[in-house]
Amino acid sequence: MDKELKIKAEEVMDPEAGKKKILLKLKGIAKKVALLIVVLAIGAGAYFVIDAKLKEKSGPKDISMSEYSDGAFDVDLNAKEKDLFKSVYREEFLFKLADASFPLKEEKGIRYVRIAFYLQANQKKDLDMVEKKEAQIVETINGVLRKSTASDFEGAQGKEAMRARLLKAINAELDPPLLNIRYGSLMFH
Repeated sequence: MDKELKIKAEEVMDPEAGKKKILLKLKGIAKKVALLIVVLAIGAGAYFVIDAKLKEKSGPKDISMSEYSDGAFDVDLNAKEKDLFKSVYREEFLFKLADASFPLKEEKGIRYVRIAFYLQANQKKDLDMVEKKEAQIVETINGVLRKSTASDFEGAQGKEAMRARLLKAINAELDPPLLNIRYGSLMFH
């Protein structure tokens, strides 16, 4: 307590000491504000870089054959030589599963699946057909999923079997058929 009285007595006797103390506190606050501004600027820059990378995902993409192929269809010879598939990414769609019920019951359960997917074709010109028939493709997927339950997706084998069912159903509607369908994301609600 004596120290506090001594400091206050010094401030009363020497008003410059009080000003110096206030200036030191202001300098400390200014340093913290400057650091905060730098951190926010770095965060904003990172946000815009990540956002730009995510926006690049939509639209046609070139994917290496070695990256993904299930051998369901023969690949066009030109595509094999170039070692490229053509693929288009589709944002998430929400589909109702067979075990969904309305009105919603008190019991908890999975009623919906949210899927984002890549559609792969042999040639780039086939992607134009995919673009034109997107509504039909989504409706076909919806038809398959309305007959499916959440348990159909259980484990890696269940997800793979469902992917094969979706591909078979879509290809029954399209000419030329798709090469593959891959999950971009898969969530249950």
